[in-house]
Amino acid sequence: MNFFPFITIFILFFALTETKALEKNELNELCFFGGWPSIKKDNKCLRPWKKKVEAKIKSYNLPDDQSGECRKKYFRCNPLIFGAKCIKWNRRTDYNVACAESSPPYFRAIELLNDPSSLEQHNALLEELVTPKCRDESSYECDVISSYLIQVKEQIIQQTSNMCKIDSTGLIDIGNRNLNMLVNTTTKLETLSKPIFHPDEYDSLNKTEKKLFNNFVKLKGNPKAFFHALCFYKKHKEKMFEQNGGDLKIDPKNCHILINDYTKSSTQKRFYSLNICPPEKGGGEVLVMPSSHGGGKGNKTNDKGIARHFSDKPGTNLSPTGFLIIGQQYRGKAPWKPGIKLHGLQNAEEGVDKNRFMGNRNTYARGVVLHKSKNFKRDYCEGSISSSREQRPILNGEKCGRTHGCLGVPSTSWDFIDKHLKGKEEKNGLVTGPLLYTFGPKQANKPMNYCGGNNIRVKKEE
Repeated sequence: MNFFPFITIFILFFALTETKALEKNELNELCFFGGWPSIKKDNKCLRPWKKKVEAKIKSYNLPDDQSGECRKKYFRCNPLIFGAKCIKWNRRTDYNVACAESSPPYFRAIELLNDPSSLEQHNALLEELVTPKCRDESSYECDVISSYLIQVKEQIIQQTSNMCKIDSTGLIDIGNRNLNMLVNTTTKLETLSKPIFHPDEYDSLNKTEKKLFNNFVKLKGNPKAFFHALCFYKKHKEKMFEQNGGDLKIDPKNCHILINDYTKSSTQKRFYSLNICPPEKGGGEVLVMPSSHGGGKGNKTNDKGIARHFSDKPGTNLSPTGFLIIGQQYRGKAPWKPGIKLHGLQNAEEGVDKNRFMGNRNTYARGVVLHKSKNFKRDYCEGSISSSREQRPILNGEKCGRTHGCLGVPSTSWDFIDKHLKGKEEKNGLVTGPLLYTFGPKQANKPMNYCGGNNIRVKKEE
């Protein structure tokens, strides 16, 4: 596709217009309401369609009312950030969250190229709204907007790759001043909006573990999931576990701890591999890839984006959460062959879980496995593996399809999984494999030092 006509439009357009922006003294009280800029009162973000709010943010083109082009009693999300989505109006709704969950998985940068006025508003958002607000704090609004802008940047880079080059300062030059501002400001925002958070437990890590943690957080990993998995690994790596029909053990020769974060949307890469080998064997590197989750059924159904329901109960088509061991490969039926067996290590937690299916002990018996997310026609979970070694790893993509409870990954990830992550069964029936921690909402509410609780299926000594 030839982009030069669009570039010409940009140059002519910006020669005749000026970017509108808020005054500096208004930035301290700035907030976002469904992606629309607004101001705070008593630490609450006000609806933008109030006279005193509009007076301060009149430079940003708000729709005439909160419905915009939506039906009455519906709220229109900011289309520059979330796409033209309409959410049913409710005063108790957090519209930043609601709009983010219903938005397209990525921004179509071609719309910027076709509509220069969108780019003008985008630059105003970057220069005057997002960067000052998110430079020194981390919040849901900052994360949503910075994640979206990073995707815009990546798409523009890809779509204009024939014009791109890196200048002597390391910035990207794509042949146009205004596009450069969008791309390079967003590059800075990647590091400014989400500084690496070091919890108190960080000081107890050794050098390799600190490197793992920093690389994990660089790929948007949840610090709590990291410490849970590492705690369990250290505490139980020498122990034998029980399973129906044999024994289990974490493979001491396998260099990987796996974390699958189901608190994130399937539009984000969320299946992590942490290399715990010595540095000379690649230790410290973290990889991440997309994953799919169980769709459920009945009144407990998950959509493609966010998984809200989990269970260990047979027949639910829901994914289990908690600590598991990845077992050996099996030869199943197309399109899910080959797959890799999974073995749960946890019962329902005594004194905590009222539902006896809150553990994952039935994972193997249910046939919940790790497999390619592929149906008989095509892949329904796509995306490459990203590495912490990359300067700008791409962490977003399309929504993955749902499974019947299994952990699905793109076909493009399977060679790595087949080579590094599958376990094995010894002649005596012992199954050894890497540790897998499936991190869900329940686990996210646990303290940082959680190691699995009182429900681990450790084999009793005879």
